[in-house]
Amino acid sequence: IKAKTLSPKARIRESRLACASVHMLDGDNLKDFVEQMKLGPIYRRILTALQARLKDSEQLGSLLRLEEEIRKLIAEERKRYEREGKAPDLFGWHKEIFESEAGQREFWEILEVQIGQALDAFAREHFGGAEQTFFAGETAKGLRLLELMAQRYDVVVTNPPYMSARKMNSRLKSLIGGSYPAGKGDLYAAFIQRCIDLACPTGRVGMLTMHSFMFISSYEKLRSVIREQAIIETMVHAGPALFDVGNPGTLQTSAYVFRRESDPEARRNAVGTYFRLVKELDSEAKRKRFEKALANLRAGIDDPVVYRYRQGDFDAIPGSPWVYWITPGLRKVFQTFPKLGEIAQPRQGLATADNFRFLRYWWEPGIRHIGFGCRNAAEAQKTGKRWFPYMKGGGFRRWYGNQEYVVNWERDGEELYGFRPTSVIRNPDYYFRRGVTWSKVSSGRFCVRLSPGGFIFDVAGCSVFPPENLLRQLLAVLNSSLVAGILKYISPTINFEVGHIASLPLSTYLSTKLHMLVDQAIALAKADSEDEETTWDFIAPPDWPDGVQHVAQRHAQLAEIERQIDEEVYRLYGISEEDRRAIEEEVGSGQGAVGNEEEEPGDNDSEETETTKTFWSEEDLAKAWISYAVGIVMGQFEPGKEKGLGRGRFDTATAGKLQELSDPDGLLVVDSTHSDDLAKKVFAALEVIFGEAKAESLIRRALGNHGELVTTLRDYLADKFFKEHIQKYRKRPIYWYLRSAKGNYGLWLYYHRLDKDILFKALLNYVEPKIRLEEDRLSTLRARREAAGKSGREAKQIEKEIDRQEQFVAELQDFRDKLRRAADLHITPDVNDGVILNIAPLWELVPWQEPKKYWEALQEGKYDWAHIAMQLWPERVKEKCRTDRSLAIAHGLEHLCEAPPPKTSRSALRAENPDEDQKELEEESADDEAE
Repeated sequence: IKAKTLSPKARIRESRLACASVHMLDGDNLKDFVEQMKLGPIYRRILTALQARLKDSEQLGSLLRLEEEIRKLIAEERKRYEREGKAPDLFGWHKEIFESEAGQREFWEILEVQIGQALDAFAREHFGGAEQTFFAGETAKGLRLLELMAQRYDVVVTNPPYMSARKMNSRLKSLIGGSYPAGKGDLYAAFIQRCIDLACPTGRVGMLTMHSFMFISSYEKLRSVIREQAIIETMVHAGPALFDVGNPGTLQTSAYVFRRESDPEARRNAVGTYFRLVKELDSEAKRKRFEKALANLRAGIDDPVVYRYRQGDFDAIPGSPWVYWITPGLRKVFQTFPKLGEIAQPRQGLATADNFRFLRYWWEPGIRHIGFGCRNAAEAQKTGKRWFPYMKGGGFRRWYGNQEYVVNWERDGEELYGFRPTSVIRNPDYYFRRGVTWSKVSSGRFCVRLSPGGFIFDVAGCSVFPPENLLRQLLAVLNSSLVAGILKYISPTINFEVGHIASLPLSTYLSTKLHMLVDQAIALAKADSEDEETTWDFIAPPDWPDGVQHVAQRHAQLAEIERQIDEEVYRLYGISEEDRRAIEEEVGSGQGAVGNEEEEPGDNDSEETETTKTFWSEEDLAKAWISYAVGIVMGQFEPGKEKGLGRGRFDTATAGKLQELSDPDGLLVVDSTHSDDLAKKVFAALEVIFGEAKAESLIRRALGNHGELVTTLRDYLADKFFKEHIQKYRKRPIYWYLRSAKGNYGLWLYYHRLDKDILFKALLNYVEPKIRLEEDRLSTLRARREAAGKSGREAKQIEKEIDRQEQFVAELQDFRDKLRRAADLHITPDVNDGVILNIAPLWELVPWQEPKKYWEALQEGKYDWAHIAMQLWPERVKEKCRTDRSLAIAHGLEHLCEAPPPKTSRSALRAENPDEDQKELEEESADDEAE
């Protein structure tokens, strides 16, 4: 079809298409065929084995190596003959001929042809007229496929299918892994191997594929396989946005031509031509730039996107990534300095396999339930705590931060060990150590942070644990533009794997200046955490109203320190001006990592967000202070308490007044007539902090300059604040708003003050008195109507008021009934279940869709590890505990479990080979680019 579009007059004389899904020689057809053709046992065995393999053609298509299968089967028959010394039954052969050595050799050499001829004869015999059968047709297809696969070609061209290993069905995954171990990460990688197989000894292979095989460590063996057989003649490296499908940034591609070459020296010294088009914005721009570069190349004019690179020079960098555009000076850096992995091997950590169950944001259990500051597993056990700080990757944070998760590691991870083999516990002896951490998947420039000790770390929050005297230096080097540029060479994908980080060159010449600069950078980055209420470092928002300028000045100061760190790192590595320009061009290009990091405990993929704010507007700042005042009133923050969360920077008198505003049971109302009205208390807190005039200006700046102040604040708290709070707290809110159907009445609950009686308190002390009050008002209005008569303006006005009041009373009664239904469940909240499962039974009362979804899942038995499930459906949960050891451990019912304990002890698990786990994890990295 392509030929005809270019030359309509061209005649296509023959179709050489073959369907690679074949159903031949199955069932009785095979038996009939063998009998009719009078084939002996040797043919029968080969054809029976071939039949079994052809069933896989539906999965593998042209990846099925039929020709190799037949040769393998023939080799096995020859060994069988030599072992038994017994001449086989020979189709078309005289035994006398076979008895000579030359006859034997001829037989085994042409047996493959003989099998094909027998099949061909049978197929011809069954074709034609009414006697044509499906079997004959399938046999003919199989013969054509076998014929095409057995040939070797001058040119093999394809844009193969792409499918990551995690999306393959189990059979396909097994077949690809067995036949193409070097390319098992994706179908396209297996096709690279297959296409090279199909090329003749001097043939060429032309392909367009994703570019990840050129760089990531899980394809190191594939790169070796290619270079052991072929020369990279030319490549057009398109990078992102060649195709306008899905996320154009994640589908990053390369087109190339390989030529088969048997001489190792010729392969090593071959110089390929590479066109680097990764910075062009779309396919049209890439096409035009390629055509321009090609014209310059033909005219003998140097072009900055054209590179000539000797194939053997790829080995200068560990893992041999195809970084054809690296400068000689940077290549020398890899050869001169030791590798990071030789000094401190980067590690990947825990993969829970169920983050929703085993992870929480720190504010869900709350600070007093978290084991902070443990130096090792023994100290963690002694605390008796369930939750421990957890490094999980996250958004772009340099130097310090992304400390927002905790993991269930009670009794040295007993429940997680019981969850094996689903969970994967890697490198537990490194848990709680002080080190350096980064996010495995990132949407931007590589950056690292201090892991200050006391943390377990995640598979996505990779870590390295250098000697203490090198820790600051490592932070500086890994956060430098030099390393950001080098990683654009060795890992221009969405992944920053531990293998890539281990291969980075590390200068061990200690720099006192770097140590001093890093300490300053960490302190400035930590100050950002102290401004943001969703960190456990939180003190208070930036000052009002000057905080916006103060934060901007702090970030400018940090940028200057980072510039000085860059200068010192360049000096340490002896980087020339030419190489520095190349690095900074790479860093500034924006090409490379594009992707998402999982953000919520219950999700595998969600939009990456920053943990703390790097930019504040005045409106942001004003709203942050309102949220802070809510936290004081609710009891979340502890003004004036030494090292307390949200302690503020207040004098003793101010802190004392704020403490008095904290509600003892964390239960408040949206009701202008009530002393526990949240809006009044929040305004009172802001007045204590800022004074009346400043508090008023803050509220006006946050909410707009209109309406009575406390009424405006109340309307905000009853409407937008809860939505903003849900967003700020990553869909795990700690202040709950229970609202009547039309929003005319509501209650606020503080998550950490919940108990089994809180809903009954709300009914008894707030809702029912409110209903009685409003019913009395309704009675008063009715009495006024009777007194006013049935006509006149006043009567009509009273009638309208009565109608409104009746609707309000009905709304309150409906709210009461829903609240009573929830209270009658008699649930004792358990912070270990997490916010979303605790709020789920209140789904009828909360103006938010998520709780209903989780309530339905709870009813279906999806979260039977939760204490709430045991309270509501004990028989169902206990029955599951009999066969699920991890579930039994979660409920302290291990004695009921009939399932045997894991065969491998925990001490043996600690001694597992981390390199094997590492290899398995890095093989998964190829998937992320396709995702």
